[in-house]
Amino acid sequence: MSEKVILVLVDGMMQCGNPFAKELISKSAYTLNARTVLSSVTLPCHMSLFHCVDPDRHGILSNTYMPQVRSIDLPPVKEWEGKPIV
Repeated sequence: MSEKVILVLVDGMMQCGNPFAKELISKSAYTLNARTVLSSVTLPCHMSLFHCVDPDRHGILSNTYMPQVRSIDLPPVKEWEGKPIV
């Protein structure tokens, strides 16, 4: 996969009068017609976006993070784009 996508989720920022939002919109693919799941709480909404199911199905109903039963051991990230992370 040579093409990459960066997904920016903006949670609770009004577009009007925000120079960052205006520049991002002018240089991006976007929609202002997206709708959220209910209740509109950040973590359940993001999980629904990534798993394409409602919160009742994926089970994340609040912003309280509960680790999965079987965690995934990943090596720590020590650099980004070849530069060390401090």
